[in-house]
Amino acid sequence: RAAFEALEKALARSRRTGQLVGVIYIDLDKFKPVNDNFGHDAGDIVLSEVATRLVESLRETDTVARIGGDEFVCILEQLDSLNDLESPIRTLLSNINEPISLSENIEVTLSVSAGGTVFGKDAEEALQDVVRRADQAMYEAKLKEPGSFKLMPA
Repeated sequence: RAAFEALEKALARSRRTGQLVGVIYIDLDKFKPVNDNFGHDAGDIVLSEVATRLVESLRETDTVARIGGDEFVCILEQLDSLNDLESPIRTLLSNINEPISLSENIEVTLSVSAGGTVFGKDAEEALQDVVRRADQAMYEAKLKEPGSFKLMPA
């Protein structure tokens, strides 16, 4: 719910500024084995660390929200084009690929698949449809090559 509230506010600002809002949909690749092999407490450590890395990878004005299980949405404002999402997504992928320490002796390395899209002041689609488009882009990237991303135009 918080993600959609943030999207609504971002769209309102977009209408005032004329700039685009980017939505990045992120899904952890092979997260289930972490829970299966190390337990749900380890899974919680991974999710918390991923969330921290997402926040640290983006600007202070961007929003990160966990929307379920191992899926996150990032909202980036003040973009000029869809291509403005490429650099932040590459940064996110790189930072999340770094090992995550579960204990003194155990580290896991995960990758994420991501999809990105933009919308702006003239957007007539529902915000849920924008998120679905970013999710579809992520799904296509994951099918093609886990650990990659795809940008999908509006």
